[in-house]
Amino acid sequence: MGWKKTSLLKREQQENTQCSNEPFEVYKDRFTGPSSPLRIKDAYRYVEEVLINLDGSLLVVGSGHGDHCNTFLTRCPNISITASDILIEARAHLDSKIHFICLDLLFEQFKNKFDYVISIHTLEHFTKIDLFNTVWPNLVNAANRAVITIVPYAMAWSDEPSHKCYFYEDDEFAVLQDRYKIIFGEQEIVYWKSII
Repeated sequence: MGWKKTSLLKREQQENTQCSNEPFEVYKDRFTGPSSPLRIKDAYRYVEEVLINLDGSLLVVGSGHGDHCNTFLTRCPNISITASDILIEARAHLDSKIHFICLDLLFEQFKNKFDYVISIHTLEHFTKIDLFNTVWPNLVNAANRAVITIVPYAMAWSDEPSHKCYFYEDDEFAVLQDRYKIIFGEQEIVYWKSII
Protein backbone atom coordinates (compact mmCIF):
# COMPACT_ATOMS: atom_id res chain seq x y z
CA MET A 1 0.00 0.00 0.00
CA GLY A 2 1.33 3.43 -0.90
CA TRP A 3 1.28 6.69 1.02
CA LYS A 4 -2.08 8.39 1.70
CA LYS A 5 -2.79 11.91 2.90
CA THR A 6 -4.07 12.14 6.43
CA SER A 7 -7.72 13.11 6.75
CA LEU A 8 -9.82 15.16 9.09
CA LEU A 9 -10.10 14.06 12.69
CA LYS A 10 -12.65 11.29 13.16
CA ARG A 11 -11.65 9.81 16.49
CA GLU A 12 -9.80 10.74 19.65
CA GLN A 13 -6.48 9.12 20.45
CA GLN A 14 -7.30 5.92 22.30
CA GLU A 15 -5.50 4.93 25.46
CA ASN A 16 -5.08 1.54 27.07
CA THR A 17 -6.35 1.98 30.60
CA GLN A 18 -5.13 -1.48 31.60
CA CYS A 19 -1.45 -0.87 30.81
CA SER A 20 1.40 -1.56 33.19
CA ASN A 21 4.61 0.30 33.88
CA GLU A 22 7.49 -0.28 31.49
CA PRO A 23 9.11 -3.68 31.98
CA PHE A 24 12.63 -2.28 31.66
CA GLU A 25 14.27 -5.49 32.86
CA VAL A 26 12.72 -7.37 29.94
CA TYR A 27 14.05 -4.80 27.48
CA LYS A 28 17.51 -4.80 29.05
CA ASP A 29 17.69 -8.55 28.44
CA ARG A 30 16.42 -8.19 24.86
CA PHE A 31 18.90 -5.43 24.01
CA THR A 32 21.95 -7.29 25.28
CA GLY A 33 20.89 -10.67 23.90
CA PRO A 34 22.00 -12.15 20.58
CA SER A 35 20.94 -10.94 17.15
CA SER A 36 17.58 -12.10 15.91
CA PRO A 37 16.69 -13.02 12.32
CA LEU A 38 13.19 -11.65 13.00
CA ARG A 39 14.51 -8.22 14.05
CA ILE A 40 16.77 -8.12 10.99
CA LYS A 41 13.81 -9.05 8.77
CA ASP A 42 11.80 -6.22 10.38
CA ALA A 43 14.67 -3.81 9.71
CA TYR A 44 14.73 -4.79 6.02
CA ARG A 45 10.99 -4.07 5.84
CA TYR A 46 11.52 -0.59 7.30
CA VAL A 47 14.32 0.09 4.83
CA GLU A 48 12.13 -0.92 1.89
CA GLU A 49 9.01 0.88 3.13
CA VAL A 50 10.58 4.11 4.35
CA LEU A 51 14.35 4.57 4.42
CA ILE A 52 15.63 3.37 1.05
CA ASN A 53 15.89 6.79 -0.63
CA LEU A 54 16.87 8.93 2.35
CA ASP A 55 20.18 10.74 2.57
CA GLY A 56 21.74 12.83 5.33
CA SER A 57 21.57 12.23 9.06
CA LEU A 58 19.09 9.91 10.77
CA LEU A 59 18.22 9.78 14.46
CA VAL A 60 16.65 6.44 15.47
CA VAL A 61 14.61 7.07 18.63
CA GLY A 62 13.89 4.07 20.83
CA SER A 63 16.58 2.21 18.94
CA GLY A 64 16.44 -0.96 21.02
CA HIS A 65 18.63 -3.88 19.96
CA GLY A 66 21.40 -2.96 17.50
CA ASP A 67 19.95 -5.18 14.76
CA HIS A 68 17.77 -2.38 13.35
CA CYS A 69 20.40 0.35 13.25
CA ASN A 70 23.11 -1.98 11.99
CA THR A 71 20.85 -3.10 9.14
CA PHE A 72 20.02 0.52 8.32
CA LEU A 73 23.72 1.30 8.20
CA THR A 74 24.46 -1.46 5.69
CA ARG A 75 21.33 -1.01 3.55
CA CYS A 76 21.25 2.82 3.43
CA PRO A 77 24.74 4.00 2.51
CA ASN A 78 23.68 7.64 2.13
CA ILE A 79 22.67 8.19 5.75
CA SER A 80 24.68 8.63 8.92
CA ILE A 81 22.98 7.11 11.94
CA THR A 82 22.62 8.15 15.55
CA ALA A 83 20.76 5.75 17.84
CA SER A 84 18.95 6.84 20.99
CA ASP A 85 17.24 4.89 23.74
CA ILE A 86 16.34 5.36 27.40
CA LEU A 87 18.36 2.23 28.24
CA ILE A 88 22.16 2.24 27.93
CA GLU A 89 21.95 -1.48 27.10
CA ALA A 90 20.64 -0.52 23.65
CA ARG A 91 24.17 0.34 22.55
CA ALA A 92 25.45 -3.20 23.25
CA HIS A 93 25.40 -4.48 19.66
CA LEU A 94 25.70 -1.24 17.68
CA ASP A 95 28.27 -0.95 14.92
CA SER A 96 31.12 1.37 15.94
CA LYS A 97 30.09 3.81 13.16
CA ILE A 98 26.78 4.49 14.92
CA HIS A 99 26.76 7.21 17.58
CA PHE A 100 24.60 6.44 20.64
CA ILE A 101 22.70 8.85 22.91
CA CYS A 102 21.11 7.62 26.14
CA LEU A 103 18.12 9.94 26.64
CA ASP A 104 14.74 9.94 28.38
CA LEU A 105 12.26 11.59 26.00
CA LEU A 106 10.10 12.79 28.89
CA PHE A 107 12.83 14.73 30.67
CA GLU A 108 15.55 15.56 28.14
CA GLN A 109 15.76 17.11 24.69
CA PHE A 110 18.14 16.30 21.87
CA LYS A 111 20.99 18.81 21.68
CA ASN A 112 21.57 18.34 17.93
CA LYS A 113 19.34 18.41 14.87
CA PHE A 114 19.09 15.59 12.33
CA ASP A 115 17.74 15.55 8.79
CA TYR A 116 15.35 12.75 9.71
CA VAL A 117 14.05 11.40 12.99
CA ILE A 118 12.50 7.94 13.02
CA SER A 119 10.71 6.32 15.93
CA ILE A 120 9.95 2.61 15.59
CA HIS A 121 7.56 1.00 18.08
CA THR A 122 8.27 3.59 20.76
CA LEU A 123 5.40 6.08 20.93
CA GLU A 124 2.85 3.47 22.01
CA HIS A 125 4.72 3.26 25.34
CA PHE A 126 3.67 6.81 26.31
CA THR A 127 0.39 8.16 27.63
CA LYS A 128 -1.62 10.45 25.40
CA ILE A 129 -0.71 13.47 27.55
CA ASP A 130 3.02 12.70 27.45
CA LEU A 131 2.88 11.94 23.72
CA PHE A 132 1.27 15.26 22.75
CA ASN A 133 2.86 17.56 25.34
CA THR A 134 6.43 16.28 25.51
CA VAL A 135 7.47 13.38 23.28
CA TRP A 136 6.09 14.52 19.91
CA PRO A 137 7.42 18.11 20.26
CA ASN A 138 10.80 16.66 21.25
CA LEU A 139 10.94 14.61 18.03
CA VAL A 140 9.81 17.50 15.84
CA ASN A 141 12.36 19.85 17.39
CA ALA A 142 15.17 17.38 16.59
CA ALA A 143 14.28 17.10 12.88
CA ASN A 144 15.29 19.33 9.99
CA ARG A 145 13.41 17.55 7.20
CA ALA A 146 10.92 14.98 8.52
CA VAL A 147 9.78 12.84 11.43
CA ILE A 148 8.84 9.25 10.58
CA THR A 149 6.88 7.21 13.09
CA ILE A 150 6.12 3.49 12.96
CA VAL A 151 3.65 2.20 15.55
CA PRO A 152 1.22 -0.71 15.88
CA TYR A 153 -1.92 -0.08 13.82
CA ALA A 154 -5.25 -0.07 15.65
CA MET A 155 -5.41 -3.00 18.07
CA ALA A 156 -2.33 -4.85 16.76
CA TRP A 157 -0.16 -5.90 19.69
CA SER A 158 -2.91 -4.67 22.05
CA ASP A 159 -2.11 -7.53 24.39
CA GLU A 160 1.31 -5.96 25.11
CA PRO A 161 0.81 -4.66 28.68
CA SER A 162 3.18 -1.70 28.30
CA HIS A 163 1.35 -0.21 25.28
CA LYS A 164 -0.48 2.89 26.42
CA CYS A 165 -1.90 4.29 23.14
CA TYR A 166 -3.48 2.91 19.98
CA PHE A 167 -3.00 4.57 16.58
CA TYR A 168 -5.33 4.96 13.59
CA GLU A 169 -5.27 6.84 10.29
CA ASP A 170 -7.90 9.31 11.48
CA ASP A 171 -7.09 10.03 15.13
CA GLU A 172 -5.63 13.06 16.92
CA PHE A 173 -2.07 11.97 16.23
CA ALA A 174 -2.72 11.30 12.53
CA VAL A 175 -3.98 14.81 11.87
CA LEU A 176 -0.57 16.15 12.93
CA GLN A 177 1.02 14.19 10.07
CA ASP A 178 1.24 14.82 6.33
CA ARG A 179 0.74 11.25 5.15
CA TYR A 180 0.58 7.65 6.30
CA LYS A 181 0.63 4.09 5.05
CA ILE A 182 -0.43 0.85 6.64
CA ILE A 183 2.10 -1.97 6.32
CA PHE A 184 2.94 -5.47 7.52
CA GLY A 185 -0.48 -7.06 6.99
CA GLU A 186 -2.26 -4.08 8.57
CA GLN A 187 -0.31 -4.47 11.81
CA GLU A 188 1.72 -1.25 11.56
CA ILE A 189 1.04 2.31 10.52
CA VAL A 190 3.80 4.60 9.28
CA TYR A 191 3.31 8.35 9.67
CA TRP A 192 5.37 10.99 7.86
CA LYS A 193 5.57 14.60 9.05
CA SER A 194 7.55 16.99 6.85
CA ILE A 195 9.33 19.79 8.69
CA ILE A 196 10.39 21.83 5.66
